[in-house]
Amino acid sequence: MYKIALTLFFYILSLTLFSQDLTGIWRGSFYSGYGYFKQQYKYEVQIKDLNENALQNAVMGVTYSYRTTAFYGKATLKGMFDKRSKSITIKETKLVEVRMAQNSEACLMTCYLDYQKIGSKEVLSGTFSSVFVSNGGDCGTGSVYLEKVPESDFKKEDFLIKKTPPKKEISTNENAIRLQKALGVTPDGIIGQNTLNVLKKQVPSFNGMPDINDNAQMNNLISQINKNKTSDIKKPEKNENVVKLQQVLGATPDGILGNETMNLLKKKLPDFSGKINIHDDQMINDLIARIRKTDNPNTNLPVVKKTENPAIVEKVLPKEPFENPVPQKSVPSKLPVPKDLKERSNHLIETLTTSSPDIKIELFDNGEIDGDTITVYDNNQVIAYRQGLSNKPITLYVKASEYVPVHEFVMVANNLGSIPPNTALMIVSSGGKRYEVFMSADEKQNAKVVIRYLPPGK
Repeated sequence: MYKIALTLFFYILSLTLFSQDLTGIWRGSFYSGYGYFKQQYKYEVQIKDLNENALQNAVMGVTYSYRTTAFYGKATLKGMFDKRSKSITIKETKLVEVRMAQNSEACLMTCYLDYQKIGSKEVLSGTFSSVFVSNGGDCGTGSVYLEKVPESDFKKEDFLIKKTPPKKEISTNENAIRLQKALGVTPDGIIGQNTLNVLKKQVPSFNGMPDINDNAQMNNLISQINKNKTSDIKKPEKNENVVKLQQVLGATPDGILGNETMNLLKKKLPDFSGKINIHDDQMINDLIARIRKTDNPNTNLPVVKKTENPAIVEKVLPKEPFENPVPQKSVPSKLPVPKDLKERSNHLIETLTTSSPDIKIELFDNGEIDGDTITVYDNNQVIAYRQGLSNKPITLYVKASEYVPVHEFVMVANNLGSIPPNTALMIVSSGGKRYEVFMSADEKQNAKVVIRYLPPGK
């Protein structure tokens, strides 16, 4: 009896989690300033939840900041809603309409809010930060309080008026979980599009929707999946690119990229954190060149020259190219443009400036976790290779310098997942500031973000 009650509790909890829907009109106030200078403004947010069934998904909409409906600012927004933590981040992206008094200046806000349901009342509350539209400077911080209401003080946006298709019933079943575990996908018990796509790849002969209540069919599918996995296990083939890499590393040249090779590579190039594509000749040649450069650095030692008297040697110091030479070890050689960056257009999303040389980058899937994988380049060098996007970040650390102040980060889509295009949320942390950039890439276009390091006082 206890086990049945506990199972029922988690089932009801799961349905409650998915029932949270932000779509609608939220109205209240935001407060900025402190003490005598504290000011209150009315605030209305109209939100469209782009995927109501996902645990973490994107939202879009508009905001109105106003004292009266005759003096206001209207902005577009985009953001992310995490139903597990019941938290939402919304960022005003563009001011589309302004009616304000003279000598006033418009700002764009980023709100960090938590969802609560108190009785029949739905509430979003939290804090915000803001920047001036004119120059991007700090426009202040404060608090936000919103309640869900049926009508707008202005007009209801089209995306709230249009009818949405009915929600599909969520079926959770032990057979579905067993099938997902065999397929290697997230075992959430929901037969969605991602599960069906993977099933089609692993069992091409099966068509249609699996019947999770048919035990015989489910056992047969799981048996076929496991059988196909066993037949797919082959002995790794010897690869000539791996042999070349192993020879320069001093590893056994067996042509198989194993732990010995990877450990030696990590010792030679501690800053290399990506995955190796053994079929990418350009990548392998680049790694070999970097290893050889590490093994044979230009130390500028004096040259020993023989003379007629064997007891005497003459030391000839190398000539310096100019009076105050730049330390060459701080300036990396310019890398060739990779194929992925040549054959696709590189769309500039944003240019950021930081006063700190330490840059931290985190990349999340911007929507439903659907198998998106990406490769990230920094100044034409791979820093993340074919890594999957999820709700856990791909974390990268980059060190800028006065010799290399500009870093061009390009995100390349290796696939489009089950829901094209390949989208990501990039969070950049540097110099005590945090920036959020929404990126999108496909098979024809990459997404680029440029970060400039400008030391204080320059």
